[in-house]
Amino acid sequence: MPSTVAIAILVSLAGASVQALPQPFVPYPYGHSNYTGTAVSFNTAVPTGAHGYNASCTTITTTTKSATVPSETTSFMPTGARGYDGSLTTITTTTTTTKSATVPRVTTTSTTVNSDAAASAAAASVASLKSLSADLHKQPTQVGRFNTLLTVDGAGKELLCGDDLNRRVVFDFNKAKAVGDGGRTSLANEDTFPIVTELGISTSVAFLNPCGINSPHIHPRATEFLTVVQGKVQTGFVLENGFVIDKTGLSAQVDATLEAFQGTVFPQGSIHYQFNPTCEPATFVATLNSADPGTSQIAQNFLSLDSSIVRATLGAPSNIDGANIDQFRHALPRNLVQGVESCLAACKIQKK
Repeated sequence: MPSTVAIAILVSLAGASVQALPQPFVPYPYGHSNYTGTAVSFNTAVPTGAHGYNASCTTITTTTKSATVPSETTSFMPTGARGYDGSLTTITTTTTTTKSATVPRVTTTSTTVNSDAAASAAAASVASLKSLSADLHKQPTQVGRFNTLLTVDGAGKELLCGDDLNRRVVFDFNKAKAVGDGGRTSLANEDTFPIVTELGISTSVAFLNPCGINSPHIHPRATEFLTVVQGKVQTGFVLENGFVIDKTGLSAQVDATLEAFQGTVFPQGSIHYQFNPTCEPATFVATLNSADPGTSQIAQNFLSLDSSIVRATLGAPSNIDGANIDQFRHALPRNLVQGVESCLAACKIQKK
């Protein structure tokens, strides 16, 4: 016998009326109102320029993208739900997507650069940087210098942007120039990179060829911290009179051999050099604690003194006369030279 509760439930169900279930909700595509499958356009504002922060540097470009909304036909019959026989359930979906894009045409133009014009442009650029540096020195405060350097017309009202700003805040050491057979060098200081004016810092990068030497020199206004970033570099410095006098009465040389990502220091005013003893290129970065460190090549500048003084200093007036001094003066290699015969022989580099 069925229980009383079960009988009550059966009676209740038998007397209940059959009601139609609501049709399922189908969401329409974004931005569309009547689900007709027609094309819909979406507009997107894309800010471009210097980070989008400075209104004067930002260009708003509107890009229109068209997409075809999917067209769907649906016949819905739930199965087994209160009087429905569940004999047919059909779901048919047809989706069509159309995308279009305009591909810009790229035109390549070959331009022949006039060497004289390029030289004139380079000279004008150097003159412009020096003029800018002079203007910065007239400003008594750092804020005044940065307003002069980094704002439109130096007015301190609107920050430069794009290439104009980039030229003022980025220094490209890749443009280092050859200064002799030994390699290339480039110095970022007040004249070449005005942003360091009064900041107490400058930086040089040197690319030494195999057996290349940065000949002995001093920095009269700066201490140098040198870091090798490629290859091997031998260095040495002599401090000043009175430092570790040997039996010959000469000051001792402090030597160091550096490989990649090793560094050393040359005190302000000390005579020092860098030498690449290998047959592979070497590169180092030298940072100095002055925006105008100065450089004086020892041998070259020594022989620029009065010939009689040079002869007396060398202690060989009978072997070196005025004519010889002139020959030496003009025959001396420039700042970066190639030397050390053993290295030249090992690398099969012919002496010049």
